[in-house]
Order: sequence, then structure tokens, then C-alpha cells
Amino acid sequence: MLRASNASPRHRLWLFFLVFVALVAASGCKKKAPQTLRDDIAGMQIVVPAGFKVGPLGKEGQAATSMRLQAGDFVKDIGAGVVSEAKADLADITTLDQYIEASNTNRTNVLKKMDVKSQQAKRCGVHKCVDMEIRGASNGLNLVYFVRYIEADAYFHQVMAWTSPSRLEQNRAVMQGVLDSYADIPR
Repeated sequence: MLRASNASPRHRLWLFFLVFVALVAASGCKKKAPQTLRDDIAGMQIVVPAGFKVGPLGKEGQAATSMRLQAGDFVKDIGAGVVSEAKADLADITTLDQYIEASNTNRTNVLKKMDVKSQQAKRCGVHKCVDMEIRGASNGLNLVYFVRYIEADAYFHQVMAWTSPSRLEQNRAVMQGVLDSYADIPR
């Protein structure tokens, strides 16, 4: 066995290099923590992966949409966001079904050839919610949206994740994870 004390200077240098490389590699293996995006006004939060850029995803200094929370990873071609609307501010919309219908009608102004591929009613904790997969084209790009519509006590929420059809299978688990991460927080 080679000991550092009786090794030649060349072997000691090589041993030091190997230890250094191992330490650098080990420090680079630390996994970054996911990011929690909170909306204290609407009383909710979602969790997105560590690599997501948080903030407006539109042009510099402009919100891309009416989303209160936004994040995305342009390299992986995936985005996420939340629209929260106070029930008290919505005229003639009192149920989750009415909210979904109004939201999807508005979405047809943005998405061309909008098609709801699937729809599933479920419970999200104590809240009624509906999951949808929506496809369409916007600004010349085909997109796939996973949308979870949630009826909370004082708000309706749309938790969304989107990607291109060619990246759907690669991004599916992350998109579903964003929807599943919805949680109420005290206001």
C-alpha cells in the first residue's frame, strides 16, 4: 500500500489531485432545493423545480399574463403559473363549473385551435378541483397545458404548467408535480 509519507513527490501530487477532484465532484452533487412560490393575498402556494426562473415570463419588465405567480425553464421548454381571482370580484360566477367555462372561453382568445384533451373532477385536499389537459397554438407555437382549476373559500385558482408537444413526455412528471404541489396557506 502506498502511504503519503513514503510516496514520491510525483505520487503525492497525484494523490492530492485525486482527493481534490473527488471533493469538487462531491460538492457539485448537492441537489438544489425546489422553490416555493407563495401568494399571501390569495392564500396559496405551489412548488417548482430549482432550475426555474421565477418572475414574469413575458418581455422585460412586463407581466406575460395576468398570472400572479410565474416560473419557467426556457432550456427545458417548460413553464408554470397561477391565476387567482377573488370570488367577490367575479360577476355572475359562483361555481367552479361557471369559472371553468368563463376561463376556457377567455383562453380561446389566446389559444387557436383550443382542444380539451381530458377533464377529471377530483378533490384537492378540502377543495373541489378539476384537472384538464388543453392543447392549442399561440404565437405560432403548439402548446400543451395541464390546468388545475380549484375552488377555494374566497378564490378560484388556475394552477398551470405548459410545454411544447415534442417535450411533453420529458416534462409530464414535472408539470403534474407543479399541479399536485398546490397548497393553502394562511392569509
